Amino acid sequence: MNPETGWGFRGETFRVAEGLAQYGRPTWFQLGDRDLATHIHRSAMLAGGATLSQVIESIRTAHGVKTRILPMSDQFVPTMLDTDEGRMHLQDYFVRGKCEPHLRGIEFSGLPKHGPRRA
Repeated sequence: MNPETGWGFRGETFRVAEGLAQYGRPTWFQLGDRDLATHIHRSAMLAGGATLSQVIESIRTAHGVKTRILPMSDQFVPTMLDTDEGRMHLQDYFVRGKCEPHLRGIEFSGLPKHGPRRA
């Protein structure tokens, strides 16, 4: 982990972000090259039918992490925030907004409103 940012890899390079900036693409997220490789790997596995649990297991073992990591769900459940600047995704709030907009509420989109159905 990069101790200066709290995410990403120590000593990360940003060649892809620099290239995207040349095309006028937004680069506020500052995704490093090795992080980008992880996102490409994750997206390819998910597109191939893997569950999020399987993806995380693959990433965990590739990085030599000994502790088992479990996602809260294998379903797509984005964290959406209600702020004084409007509704925004958690990453947008955390990275671009630097946690500065006043937080009014949190919603886990895509979850059933009344809990799981029982057969």
